[in-house]
Amino acid sequence: MIGTLLALIFVNPEIKSLFDTFIMVIGLFMGVLGGLFILGALSHRANATGALTGAVFGGGMMFYLWKFTAINGYLYTASGIGTCVVVGYIASRLSSSNHSQVEGLTIDAMEPVARQETAP
Repeated sequence: MIGTLLALIFVNPEIKSLFDTFIMVIGLFMGVLGGLFILGALSHRANATGALTGAVFGGGMMFYLWKFTAINGYLYTASGIGTCVVVGYIASRLSSSNHSQVEGLTIDAMEPVARQETAP
């Protein structure tokens, strides 16, 4: 039932290209997921509060761009990722967090492949 209601939101008789519409819809849903991945992989400071705040603002930004601007649908994903990462990082810095063990979970904490191959 929820899927049908969401489909009714996207009904538009002026659709000229199904591929462009597909890219727009995928961008609306995947921008936040990409932003959360980048935030978690690149930041030691990211926490649940910051990630949730970034996701909400990223989704809101993409919805705003979709409904109230004439921006190309290809840019929804980039704007969602950027908003999610920036707002999520700032919110993570402002909120308190229990610094749990994140060793090896972020990109700068991983061992380079070259060092692993040369180790005895």
